[in-house]
Amino acid sequence: MKFSFDPVAAIKELERHELLPAIIFRASRKDCDQDCLRFLKVKSATLSEQKQIEIVEHTEKVCEKYGFSVNTLKSLRFFEILVKFGVAPHHAGHLVSWRVVIEQLMSAGKLRAIFATSTVAAGVDFPARTVVITSHRKRGQFGVKTLTPTEFHQMAGRAGRRGKDNVGFCLFAVHPENSIKTLTLLSKAKSEPLRGAYYCAPSTILPMLKYRDMADLLELVEKGFTVFVEREEARQLLKKADELELKLSQVSAKGSRKLKQKIAQLRKQGKALESRQMSLLVKVLECLTELGYIKDGSLTEKGVWAAEISSSFLVEIGEILSSDFIKEVDSSFKLAALFGLIAGDETKNYLKGKLPLSSKAIQGVKSIVNKVNKLFLGLRPFSSSVLESAGYTVYRWLMLGNWREFLLELKFNNVQEGDVSRLINQTADIMLQISKLGSAIPDFAYFAEEARLMLLRPPFSEIG
Repeated sequence: MKFSFDPVAAIKELERHELLPAIIFRASRKDCDQDCLRFLKVKSATLSEQKQIEIVEHTEKVCEKYGFSVNTLKSLRFFEILVKFGVAPHHAGHLVSWRVVIEQLMSAGKLRAIFATSTVAAGVDFPARTVVITSHRKRGQFGVKTLTPTEFHQMAGRAGRRGKDNVGFCLFAVHPENSIKTLTLLSKAKSEPLRGAYYCAPSTILPMLKYRDMADLLELVEKGFTVFVEREEARQLLKKADELELKLSQVSAKGSRKLKQKIAQLRKQGKALESRQMSLLVKVLECLTELGYIKDGSLTEKGVWAAEISSSFLVEIGEILSSDFIKEVDSSFKLAALFGLIAGDETKNYLKGKLPLSSKAIQGVKSIVNKVNKLFLGLRPFSSSVLESAGYTVYRWLMLGNWREFLLELKFNNVQEGDVSRLINQTADIMLQISKLGSAIPDFAYFAEEARLMLLRPPFSEIG
């Protein structure tokens, strides 16, 4: 017998027991969207006319408040479901404007439920009376994995509305693909300890060297939280090695060999952790020196203007702007398409088509990205990729300029609006960084500002 989660039945049952509004956590974006689409087949789940009017009116108020286009939202396929049934999907595959409206409707008590991925738990503040966790796993960039204790506690912590509920309810959906045992263990587990987010990136090192000397830079890294945490972990490892050392005389010759290996391993790990951040810093500085951004511990002319770039793609941007093939870029359209190549996510789907760039330029970007990835291997928490489909999607949006026509293309090619929104905004951010380099590269700075303004037409902008 095949079991599956029935979203309509779940909402009706929660409604019967007065447990709405609810956040239904699903394992993937696809689950969220499909759950909401299933409501179209059940007319008995339709809201009263008055409640539908309230949703539309509140949506219009939110759009007016934030400068969103109501017509844009009404063109989305889930708008009808939102109004008729008071439910909506909420995940990164949707436009920012859609997510903000859903959050505001939920906070105002206008919705029955939202169907969301676990990411909503950490970044949005709109509790519900009930949380339903339908899976102990989630699908992410690197496949399916089990929820961490922190992720679980973030999800469960959304249950209960301050000032409205005396108690919140966290329910587990029972079916073969959902391990209640795992969820129970997660509910009792402690959250993971805080970790420092700092890493020795060119985007942090170059700006520091613009205003500080090398000694100041070394001191700043030395006093950082990440270094503190890693050295505490190193101390624990070395302490454990010392404790095992005391037991050597109490074990057999065979056991002694194994224990000595364990002690040596702990000491090696501890010593490596003690100096890890400083070692990474030295390696990154060597890479930046090799690429010509630093010489004799100070910024070069190239390093000075590159230090103005506030982006994780700083090196890629700097190398592309320093290349020979950049000379063929003679318009804002080409510049945006060129940098759109590195702004995408290789796990996402984009439009496919012919770019307004020569094969020399495209191959040039690929060569630079390969070189940078190889040079900084193990020194950055990510590696760049070159996606012609991402570059074309950026170019297509600039050429069309018509949201409805663009949306039809996205739907036809199964491209999610939220994925394109992040691509557009990422490209626009790169354009912003280049636009700040007017004194170094005035022509490209002008093209970049022009491209940024065109890219951020509604709905791909903070205000629309």
